[in-house]
Amino acid sequence: MLDKNFLQSFLRVNNASPDMSDAEVRTVLGRAGWSESEIAAAIVLLRTETPSVQKGEANLPFRPDMEFSSSQLSELLGVDVVIDPGRMHTQEGILQGTSFSLRHALSVMGIIFLATGLALGAGIFSAYMFEIGPFQS
Repeated sequence: MLDKNFLQSFLRVNNASPDMSDAEVRTVLGRAGWSESEIAAAIVLLRTETPSVQKGEANLPFRPDMEFSSSQLSELLGVDVVIDPGRMHTQEGILQGTSFSLRHALSVMGIIFLATGLALGAGIFSAYMFEIGPFQS
């Protein structure tokens, strides 16, 4: 996808002005190896006006001061959106809900011991099957 800023910079690098006529822009881009469809898209992009966006707003899809309602989101996205404030999870709420529990710690330790035991058992079984180590005959 072409970007208007990239296209203007590309023309400046090639000693051409973005305000040149369409034929001159077509010549410059053709010499650079652009296809006819790309040249046509570039000319259309150069000739269209783009709304000005402040520098910081261009990268922020949602500003911190924005408050969206269900109807506004539905209008923006084109689908029905229902926001239930009771089901929304914030980072603070998630962090408050986590706490250390002995049951969780014991289950993690149990998994570690089970994995270690299975690995040790597989090693001993392999040594027995291949008759190596203490199982040499």
